[in-house]
Amino acid sequence: MTTVVRGRWIPWTFAGGMLVVIAVNAVLITAALRSFPGLVVQRPYDRGIAYNEELRQDRAQAAIGWSMVPTFADGRLTVRVSGADGAPVAGLVVRATLSRPLEILPPVEATLAPSGDVYGAPIELPRRGQWEVRIRATGGEGSYRGIYRIVAP
Repeated sequence: MTTVVRGRWIPWTFAGGMLVVIAVNAVLITAALRSFPGLVVQRPYDRGIAYNEELRQDRAQAAIGWSMVPTFADGRLTVRVSGADGAPVAGLVVRATLSRPLEILPPVEATLAPSGDVYGAPIELPRRGQWEVRIRATGGEGSYRGIYRIVAP
């Protein structure tokens, strides 16, 4: 009498399932190691140490009471800087740095000249779309900095 062994394939099914799990994990680990590391700033430790200075600057800026309104039209960036009373602030040195939020391009920098009650400069942007504008205005009472978004048509 011969014995027929049935179900020999069952252990191989478990082994094949484990191989599928290992292969999928290998693909996911490889994709994770080759993708974005999650850091949004260079040297995050140093940036964290300087955070107290950032908070001090924010308090000093709030005490001045200035506000900025940047606009970009016809290839010209203009910034209106108003004091706490809403009147334009004169006698400032205003600098702007424009960069793409989602694309690595060299930043575009400009010093904005006073023109009436606004500061402005012609800006030639290499691409249309959304740009991040970092503006720093310094003058007699102190300094003001802001980060804004503009859209270049």
